[in-house]
Amino acid sequence: MVSDNGTGTVDLPPVGCPYLSPADFHMIVDGLPAGTTINAGASHLAFLNVDRQAGGALGGARETFDSTLALELAGTGTLDGFAKTLEIPMAVETHTGPRSPGQPVQTFDTDMFALQGAIFGDPDFDELQVTAGTNFGLPSPGSTTLTQLPDGDFSVDSFFDIEYRIDFVGAPGGALSGLSGSTTATVRVQAGTPEPPCTVTDTGGGVVVLPPEGCHYLSPADVHMIIDGLPAGTTIELDASHQRFLNINAAPDIVSGGETESFDSTLDLQIQGTGSLAGFSRHINVPVACQVQTGPRNPGDPVQTFDTEMVQLQGAIFGDPDFEELEVTAGSGFGLPSPGQTTLTKQPSGDFVVDSFFDIAYRIDFVGALGGALDGVAGSTQGTLRVRAHPFFGGGGQITTTTTTTTTTTVPAVPLDHFMGYKARAQKGSVPFVAFGPITLADQFQNSAFTVLKARSLFLPANKNNEGTNDDVTHLREYQLRPSAAFTSVSDVRIVNQCNDLLLRALRPLSLLVPSAKDLAATPNPPDPAGHSVDHFLCYQAKAMRRNSAGALLPRFPRGMQVDVVDQFQSRRYTLRKITKLCNPVDKSADPQNPPVLTGGPNRGDAKSITPATIRSPGEHLVCYLAKPSKKLIPQSGCGCDTAADPKCKGTVLTPAQIKHVPKAGVNTNNQFGPETLDTIKEFEFCIPSQKIIQ
Repeated sequence: MVSDNGTGTVDLPPVGCPYLSPADFHMIVDGLPAGTTINAGASHLAFLNVDRQAGGALGGARETFDSTLALELAGTGTLDGFAKTLEIPMAVETHTGPRSPGQPVQTFDTDMFALQGAIFGDPDFDELQVTAGTNFGLPSPGSTTLTQLPDGDFSVDSFFDIEYRIDFVGAPGGALSGLSGSTTATVRVQAGTPEPPCTVTDTGGGVVVLPPEGCHYLSPADVHMIIDGLPAGTTIELDASHQRFLNINAAPDIVSGGETESFDSTLDLQIQGTGSLAGFSRHINVPVACQVQTGPRNPGDPVQTFDTEMVQLQGAIFGDPDFEELEVTAGSGFGLPSPGQTTLTKQPSGDFVVDSFFDIAYRIDFVGALGGALDGVAGSTQGTLRVRAHPFFGGGGQITTTTTTTTTTTVPAVPLDHFMGYKARAQKGSVPFVAFGPITLADQFQNSAFTVLKARSLFLPANKNNEGTNDDVTHLREYQLRPSAAFTSVSDVRIVNQCNDLLLRALRPLSLLVPSAKDLAATPNPPDPAGHSVDHFLCYQAKAMRRNSAGALLPRFPRGMQVDVVDQFQSRRYTLRKITKLCNPVDKSADPQNPPVLTGGPNRGDAKSITPATIRSPGEHLVCYLAKPSKKLIPQSGCGCDTAADPKCKGTVLTPAQIKHVPKAGVNTNNQFGPETLDTIKEFEFCIPSQKIIQ
C-alpha cells in the first residue's frame, strides 16, 4: 500500500515495497561446472534519488533512481554449501504509460528500461555485474494496477518480466577462483511484499542488545545534503547507511534510568552531485564514533517502547582525492538534538522485531582537495532527517576503511588492548632516531602540522587483572612532538573506562603513538596495517578536573587504585597515582605542498617518506595513568580501594617487596618511521582503553 501523492495517484517506484521473485531465482549457470548453479534470491529495494519527468518510451512518465539489489546466494552441485549475502548498488530507469489520476482503478503499461550495477573486489567475486532492461537489448515489459482503498491509500499491483544478464569473474583464492561467465535469463518480479523487519535475537533476559545487530539505519525518503559553500543551484546529496556496529559498550545511565551505549560504526555514503556538479559520484565509508542514550525498558514484556537520544555521532576522513576533509557530526552532545524512539515486539520465534528511529540533526563540514572536483570550495551545512532501522544485507564483523574510490583495507575488528609504558633510550652504538617534519595530524580536537622531535617510550600490550590481551604482537612507540600552532585547552572531556568516569582537561599535545613491532633477537618488519586494527594516537597532557566549567564540584580521583599487570617484560602490581595523558585516535599524513624533511643529523634537509594512516576505530581512546610498583596491597572494589574491607585504604605491606624493573637491552622495534634498537629504563605509565565524550 502506498499513500496518495495528492494528485489522485501514487509516486513510483512504490516506497517501502521491494520487487521480489518469490516463485523463481535469478541464476548463474554459464562458466560453472556441469550440474552446478548459483541461485540468487533477489530483493530490489531502497529506492533513492528518484527523479520523475514526463515522457519516456510509453508516453507517460520516466523515472530514474538509485536502489539496492540484495542477493541471497546459494550454490548447488560442486558449489553445494557456498552461501553468501551481497548488496549491489543499482542505477535504474523505468518508463510508465499514461494513467488517469483520480480514478479508483488505474492500469497502465510499464517498462524496465535500464537496470545495472556491480561490485568489485569481493573475496569470491573479483567482479559481479547485473544488467537488465530494454535499453541494453534485454526487453523487460511490465504492468501496474493501482486500486484505491477506503482510507485513500492505493494498493499497488506491479510486475516486470525482467530479462537479465549476470556477468561474473571469480576472485583468486575464493570459492569461484578461475571461473567466469555470463548468464542471460528471464524472471518475473512483483511488488507488494513489504521489506522484512529488523529482527534481533533475545539476549536471554527478555530484551535485545542495541544498536540492533544485522540492521542498519536509513532515510529512504530523504538524503543528507551539502549546500553551503557550493555554487547557487548546486548540491551534493548523500544517501547514508549507518551500519556495522562494533565494540558496543552498554552501561546503566543514572540520569535516564535506562542505559548508555557507546560503539564504533560505519557511515556508508553514496554521493551524487547536482547542478554544476552533475555527474560527480562517489562511494565513501566514514568511520564514526557514537553514543546513544535509551530510556527505561521492561525486560520480558512482549512489547517494550522507550525513548532514545543520539547523543554523539562523529566521524571524518582526510586526504581523499576530492575531500581534503569530510566530517559528519550529529547528536545532542554537539548541540544537534536527535531524539528517537524504539519499540521491541516479541515474535512467536522468541526474537524481537525492532522498530527504531531517530530524528537526526546533523552538520556536514567539508574542505575540497586540491586538484579534485571540489578544489577551492568548503562549507558547513546543517539539516534534519529521520533515519529508521532496516534489515542489513551487507554482512558485518569487520572494520572497512575506504581511502580512495577503489582501495579498501579490511582487518578483523579487535578491541583495543591495555598498554604498559616503559621509558627507553637508543642502545649505545645503534643508529639514532633523527627528527623530521612537518607531518599533519588530524583528530577530534585539531588538524595541525607537527615536527617529530625524538623517540621516547615503548608501550607493550598488557594483561590487566587476568583479562587477557587481544593483540599481543602490535606495540606502540611514543614520539615527542612539537606543534606548529598554539593549542587551546579543552575542558569537560568526559572519559569512561573500566576504572573511571571523570571529566578531564586536555592541556597540550605531547606525543604520537605509532603501531610498532618488537623483537628481542632481530629487527622485525614494521606491522602491516592490513594485519592489525590498532590506530595511531595523538596524546595530550591531561588532568582530572575538580570542578567543571560551570563550577560544579566533581568526584575526586579514586584513592588506592591498583591493577595487576602482566606484559612481555614482567609481572607487577601497580598503584595508579593520577591521569597523565589522553590519547585520541588520529589520522597521519604529509602535506604534498610542504613535504616532511629530516631536521637534524648529517642528512638534514633530505626528504622523509611518510606512510599515511587513517582512523579506523574513532571511538577507541587511551587514558594513561602514572604507574608505580605497589609497596602495599590495597583491597580493590572494581578500580579503587574497597573501603568496606579497608576503611582507611592503608593496605598491608607486600612481602616480599616487588623487585625493580630489570632493564631489557637490545629491544628491536620497527614501524612506519623506521627501525630502532632500544634499552628499557623503567616502567612509568599504564594506559586503559576508554570512551571519550565532550560535555
